[in-house]
Amino acid sequence: DLMRRLVGTENTAFASVLNNLAEAKRVRGQAAVAESLYRADLALRRRILPKVHQDIAESLNNLALILLVEGKYAEAEAMERETLAMRIALGAPDRFEVSNTETNLAIILTREHKYAEAESLLTRALAERRRLFGMNEPRTLNTEQNYGSLLYAEGRYAEAQAVLEDALRRMRGVLPPDHRFATTAMKWLALTLSARGLHDSARVVAARSVAGFTKQVGPVHSGTLQAERALGLVDAAAGRRAAAESLLVATYDRQRAHLGRRHPQTLETARDLESFYRAWGKPEMAARYRRLAADTAQ
Repeated sequence: DLMRRLVGTENTAFASVLNNLAEAKRVRGQAAVAESLYRADLALRRRILPKVHQDIAESLNNLALILLVEGKYAEAEAMERETLAMRIALGAPDRFEVSNTETNLAIILTREHKYAEAESLLTRALAERRRLFGMNEPRTLNTEQNYGSLLYAEGRYAEAQAVLEDALRRMRGVLPPDHRFATTAMKWLALTLSARGLHDSARVVAARSVAGFTKQVGPVHSGTLQAERALGLVDAAAGRRAAAESLLVATYDRQRAHLGRRHPQTLETARDLESFYRAWGKPEMAARYRRLAADTAQ
């Protein structure tokens, strides 16, 4: 209210206030509130700025990323595509902002299983980041781990392992061991090693990922919960059923409580549990999680 009186509400100063408030809510994990504030920021900037403007592109990108966190992939994709088109229109196509947007869009497309376009975007963005920043700059290395996660999603496990291990090796020289780029790469490497039958190594890496996420963002952040899901899947693949059950059930319960019962990550873990119990020969429990996944997906 004080800012409204001091600067008014139809100007870039107030738009910046909205954006800063949204960022504060995002950092605290209040995604729904952050989304509402990002929407208000974008709507205001659209009213007061030219149709194609760097600040509008930034607001679109911010909204797309919070929608990604919330699992609203279709709308996130639309927002990120508009961001990309606007940033290309604003300047040379090799600018960092463009490669950054291509990376974000590729992550969204990977979540939607649109792998071919995601790979094309990531390959181009990675080449641009290597040119702009070099091989060992954190933003380059993060794009490499994104590429490794895409290869894992496509079932190209040998390639994924090589990319992720190389990225992690170079991250050790420039980032703390529990940096979120490294802990994310560890999560994907653990799943990749597990898929290749390297169960003991996979568990060590998965446990490090969980510890790193917990230290950096706390026990109920979506990143921590996804790392715990990965650890549960690693245990399941290795036949450690009791440990896997404990992790996967606890992860599902926390996702349901903190992300919501309809969030894609919550539904994904419910489907994991259905498959886990079916493979274990417990059809009643498998049916329970199948119903939870189906009911909450409606």
